[in-house]
Amino acid sequence: MSSDAKRAIVSSAREIFARRGYDGASVDAMVKSAGVSKGAFYWHFQSKFDLFRRVMEDEVERIVSHFWETPEPGLDVVDVIHANGEGLIRRLFQDGCSLPLWFELVLSAHRGVQGMVDLAEALRMRVKEDMRDRLSRARLDLADRGLEDLLCVFFDGIMFNVGIWLDLDSALGLWRRGCGALVGWADRG
Repeated sequence: MSSDAKRAIVSSAREIFARRGYDGASVDAMVKSAGVSKGAFYWHFQSKFDLFRRVMEDEVERIVSHFWETPEPGLDVVDVIHANGEGLIRRLFQDGCSLPLWFELVLSAHRGVQGMVDLAEALRMRVKEDMRDRLSRARLDLADRGLEDLLCVFFDGIMFNVGIWLDLDSALGLWRRGCGALVGWADRG
């Protein structure tokens, strides 16, 4: 089976999972949208959950690659966190799939859907480990005080509200103010 078929399945699944949710997405709809057979689907993926896991792993890679782009030498860690966080907030706000996918994962985990709790935890750990590594390279003292946990939770709170109760400019302003406060708190820790 071609990797083109696999990419088409993942791309179609991303859109369908985001639009319909995990329970509302069917393998039939995904293969039809991708223009492949069910046999091609099962050649590449064991189950719908296996495909959802792949879609969410790809989302994590998008986040990690965007949020932690290599900063210019000499920039303060707060400036780096501000700039990369703002860029990611803009990207997620404009992308019609990323936020609904994350919401689906979190809601399914809260509902206790089999496998979703473990998947949510594994993906969160991937982001936190990368953030901890980057923070420790920038300023070891902040990484040791759990700043990555605070930033993840703070970021999630903003993203769960952007487009509903926060417009983009308000979300960006809140990120800037909150990062400064969190880093200041960690410095005093």
